[in-house]
Amino acid sequence: MKRHVFLFVLALSVASPAALAGPGTNSLAELASFADISDTSRLSQTTADAARRDLDDLIARPPRSAQARTEAVQLATALLPRLLRARVQPHGDDGRFTVWKPTDASQMARGGNPILRADIATFAADARRLNALFSLVKGADPRPVTNAQLHLMVLLARYRTYIASNWSVSATTAAAFDAARSHIARALVDKALRQAAAQASWSELATLLIPSDRGASPAPAPAAPARVRDNPYLIKVDEAIADPQVRRAIRAAQPAAVKIGGGSGVNIAPAGLVLTNAHVAKVVGKRFTAIFPDGRELQGRTIAVDERLDLALVQLDPQDEALPTARIARSAPAIGTAVIVIGNPGTTTPDGQPTGYQRFHVSTGAVRSVASNPLGSQSLGGIGHDAWTYWGHSGSPLFNEGGAVVALHNSWDSTTAMRHAVTWQGISAFLTANQVAGRR
Repeated sequence: MKRHVFLFVLALSVASPAALAGPGTNSLAELASFADISDTSRLSQTTADAARRDLDDLIARPPRSAQARTEAVQLATALLPRLLRARVQPHGDDGRFTVWKPTDASQMARGGNPILRADIATFAADARRLNALFSLVKGADPRPVTNAQLHLMVLLARYRTYIASNWSVSATTAAAFDAARSHIARALVDKALRQAAAQASWSELATLLIPSDRGASPAPAPAAPARVRDNPYLIKVDEAIADPQVRRAIRAAQPAAVKIGGGSGVNIAPAGLVLTNAHVAKVVGKRFTAIFPDGRELQGRTIAVDERLDLALVQLDPQDEALPTARIARSAPAIGTAVIVIGNPGTTTPDGQPTGYQRFHVSTGAVRSVASNPLGSQSLGGIGHDAWTYWGHSGSPLFNEGGAVVALHNSWDSTTAMRHAVTWQGISAFLTANQVAGRR
C-alpha cells in the first residue's frame, strides 16, 4: 500500500504544470500568443485554424478556474474579429475586400464559389463560439462579447455589399449570407439587439459603426427597417465622381449629410446624433432643425460643445425608424488623400445677392497639409484641403474614397485660399470624451 502511495505522489511530482492546471491550459497559452500578434498580415489561415481549434477545445473542455474561463472569453472577443478581418482583408475603410476563389475554375462552374461560402459560414461559426464561451462565465459583462458579435455582423454586411456591387450574387451565396446573419443575430446576448439586427436591411447594417472599444456600450442596431425615401440630391454625387466604386461608396454615405442651422453636419448614429462644428451648434441646449437629403426635417438640441476643437454634437429627438449614418474612418488621412466634401453652401453672398448654390453640394479635392499637433486648437482646422467650400459648409464631412469621415470642414484661410478642417484625431478624441460608442 505504501508503495502505491509513493508511486502516486511520484507521478504528481513529475506531471507537467499544464496537466496540473486542468483542461484548456495549453489552448489558453497558444491563444494568448496569437492575440499578441499586432500585425494582422501575420494572422495566416494556418494561425486562424489553430486558434479556432483552441477555442473549440476550451468549449468542449472548459478550464476549471473562473479566471481561466474569463480569460478565454477575453481572448476570443479580441481575436475572432481580427482573424476574420485578416481573412477578408478589408481596404479603404471596409469599402473593398479580398474574395478568395478556388484555383480550379471548374469548381466555380459547378455552382458558384465554395471558398466564399465557407468564409461566410465562418462568420456564423465564430459568433456561436463567442456565445458558447460567454455562457461558461457566470455574471460576465456582456458588452465586450456583444461588441464583438456586432463587429462580425457589420463586417459581414460590408463584405456582402462589396460583393453584390461587383458581381452577381447567386441564390446559394445569398442564402449563405442570410444564414450567417441569422446565426449572428441569434447569438447576440441582448434581446432588443437580436430583434433589431434580424429586422434591419443589409444596407443599414453595412453603415453601422463598428464598435472599437470593447468596454463601451454596444453600438445600437437600427430600431426598424427604414422605408425607401426619395433623395433628389444623389444626382450631385453622380455628377461629381466618375469612378464607379468611389461613387457607390459616397452614394451610401451621402444620406447621412445634414443641413443644420446655418451650417452643415453629418449623422453618426441610427438614433440621430449629428457631428458638426462648435461655431455652428453654439451652446449646449440650443435647439436646431436638421434637414436630411431625403427631405426629413428633424428637431434636436446641442448636447456637447468643445470650442477648442470646434466640434459639437446635436442629439435629434426620438424617431420611429433608424436614420442613415456615416462612419468615422479607422485612421487619419495622409497628405494627398482624396476627399469628397458634402455640405450646404450659402444661398446668398455677404451683401445679400443670390448665389444660386443648392443644398448638399458635392466637391472633390485632396488633403494638402496636416498640422504637426493634430490635437491642438482647431480654430483654423489642422487639416488643409482644396475641395471647394463656401460659407454654410462649416461642419461638412470630408469623406475618403471609401465613404468614411476623415475630417470636418470648419474654416477658410483668406491669405492662402486654403480650406481647413478639424482633424480625425480631434474628432476621435471628442467622441471618446463624450462617450460615443462604436465611433469607428
